[in-house]
This record gives sequence, C-alpha cells and structure tokens, in this order.
Amino acid sequence: DDVYTYTFTPTDTCYNEFSFTVTVSDSVDTVFTYTDSAVCDVTELPDVSTLDSQDNNGVAGTWAVSQVDDIYTYTFTPTDTCYNEFIFTVTVSESVDAVFTYTDSAVCDVTELPEVSTLDSQDNNGVDGT
Repeated sequence: DDVYTYTFTPTDTCYNEFSFTVTVSDSVDTVFTYTDSAVCDVTELPDVSTLDSQDNNGVAGTWAVSQVDDIYTYTFTPTDTCYNEFIFTVTVSESVDAVFTYTDSAVCDVTELPEVSTLDSQDNNGVDGT
C-alpha cells in the first residue's frame, strides 16, 4: 500500500497545520468458481437471485445480467471499491438433433444386432460422440 499525506500550512501563524492521509491499496480480484459456459435452453440460465452474494473471500456485492444476442453476461460488482468486478458468460445454443442414416428395424435373432464398435462415432453433421 502507498500512503500519501496532504498538509495545509496556513500563512497565519496563529493557525495550526491540517493534515490527512490517503492510502492507496492495490485492486484485488473477486474470486468465484463460476466459469464461462454454454447451455441449450434459456431455462437453464442461472438466476441472479441464486448466485452467491459474497465471493470466496467474503466480499459482498450485487449481480447484474445483460444480454447481447445469445450471450448472457453476469457481472458481480463488489461493495468494496478496492475489489474488481467478476464477470462470466453463458452462451445459449439451441439443441440440435444428432443425424444418422440408421433407422428403426426388427431382427429375428440377437446375433443380427449391430455391434456397437461398428457404429459411427460421428453423426452426419460431423459431431463426435459415443
């Protein structure tokens, strides 16, 4: 921390000096476990009323959320001005169905079932999966 002292020295010798100090502290990051993420539906977005009202160090503050297109930005503003805002985003992407050429079918014997190891590990859109 840096300390600055301000002193007023009167020209009238019957008056005493006046001094005050200002301490400059380094800004401190607020700490949460929230991270940028993605969800498939707006109903999965976090509600600001359910977010922690204090960071991991016990610093209190308030949450606000803003939206630009499909990106929701959550901002924690600490009440202590020496602490930095904390921001995380949640992107909403619509659910998309995986597409394959496989169709429902019937077989006469369990030996006619396809082996899982022979099934595609990517859908027709190039999405990997198991």
